[in-house]
Amino acid sequence: MAKTTVKQDVVDILRARKALQIKKCRRFVKVVDLINHLEDLHLHTRFKDIPKRSQDSSQFSTKNLQLMFDTLIEEDPESKLLQKIENERYFFSRKIKGYKKRNVINDIEFVEAFLAQDEVKFRRGVRMGKEAFNALYETIKNDTIFVSKSGAHQRSIKLQMIVALTRLGLYGNGKSNKRLQTVFGIAHGTVDKYFERFQAAVLRLQSKYVHWPSCSERKKIIEKHYREYGLPDCLGFIDGSLISMYKGPGWHREKFFSRKMKYAMQSVFICDSDLRILYNESGHYRSMNDPGVMSYGIFHSKIDEYFEGKEYVVGDSAYKRTSWCIPIKKEGQDGGLTHSDEKFNYFLSQARVRVDHCFAALKGKFASLEVVQVTVNSRDDVLHMVKWLQLCSILHNFCLGYDTPSYIAELIDKFQKSHEDINKCFTVEYNRRVEFTDDAEGCDVEDAHDSNGIFNDETDSDTKWRALKERVLTEKGYSVAMSYGPQPPDDY
Repeated sequence: MAKTTVKQDVVDILRARKALQIKKCRRFVKVVDLINHLEDLHLHTRFKDIPKRSQDSSQFSTKNLQLMFDTLIEEDPESKLLQKIENERYFFSRKIKGYKKRNVINDIEFVEAFLAQDEVKFRRGVRMGKEAFNALYETIKNDTIFVSKSGAHQRSIKLQMIVALTRLGLYGNGKSNKRLQTVFGIAHGTVDKYFERFQAAVLRLQSKYVHWPSCSERKKIIEKHYREYGLPDCLGFIDGSLISMYKGPGWHREKFFSRKMKYAMQSVFICDSDLRILYNESGHYRSMNDPGVMSYGIFHSKIDEYFEGKEYVVGDSAYKRTSWCIPIKKEGQDGGLTHSDEKFNYFLSQARVRVDHCFAALKGKFASLEVVQVTVNSRDDVLHMVKWLQLCSILHNFCLGYDTPSYIAELIDKFQKSHEDINKCFTVEYNRRVEFTDDAEGCDVEDAHDSNGIFNDETDSDTKWRALKERVLTEKGYSVAMSYGPQPPDDY
């Protein structure tokens, strides 16, 4: 059975009633016309001498009768109701409870009232301070996306920004259209429209705010990292992060299932000590690990362009030693950890933890990244998630110029505390599985060593790792002795 709407059902009923009225009127007119015809025959036979005009005046005019019926039908209330319904697009009123159509003055009053809040409440609402909000407005206000092609004026740009930023900062059902339409008194679809405009305007800023540093910028970053951590030629810190999906995808479902027992998209970030995102690559299956993303993604083809000389980034033990990556040494690698290896790992970890702080600040500010509510049924849906992440990354870097260190520290602290128990639970389960796998399958090829604990095939990357370790420990006043055993507690 074909699906119909309420409007179509009502129109069909009213049309049927009108057609029945017209049919009855036409039958009556035909009867009157037949009576007139019989009357003509009778008069013609009995009163031949009476003039034709006199005969016609004694009969009903069917033409006038038809016009009278047509007028009565059109004036009927049901006919007028039918005409009204057919001329309107929607049968029911689209007015939403609590929604009232605003004009320019209403928008100005709303924005002014919102900006009049104290800094804490304002930041809680749009996830940035007033200074950053106004600066962002000045940056995107002239974007063509905020100019309607139809010529009609859009709502206030600041109002659209408030709606979009509020959506980015909420978690779970809080950022749903129905919840936001109630909060802001706008239509359901308007929430999406405002968000899409804001997203398009901000994404055009990506080349300015999220980009690989230039030669002069890299020099400043390297100098800063050397002052703070004693790591020469260090450009940044690398790690991966999961962007969870709120339900299992319909497209390559099994490939997005992660070790944390949920469906997620894999992404890899490189940041500096200021938590500024230098590079972000996402859109990969969760079944691909962090090193896999960097080895087979876009980044791999740009290594020669991004790194010069001895420049490198610091990663965790999941990454391989390469010309551009200095990872933390694994426990079973190269015959085990020496005292100097543990010391060097400690200094690398002190610096590398900044990428974890970057994730905490990013997701702590924009809680929508915890679970992105996008139904993934195609590659285009994955790209939608990628754009969401890019949008938050751009805003993160933009706000770094305005956020105070205390506020950033507060974001990091709250995020890490809220995820501490969850991460501990998954880490224990994951480590148990890794230990079981290692016992069953043995060491990886790159971790193979002989009975004397000496690495069999030392590459240029291994040489670079050892040379950097020797330099860092020497400059910090530590010995580079290759001894094994427990680390003395007074070494740190």
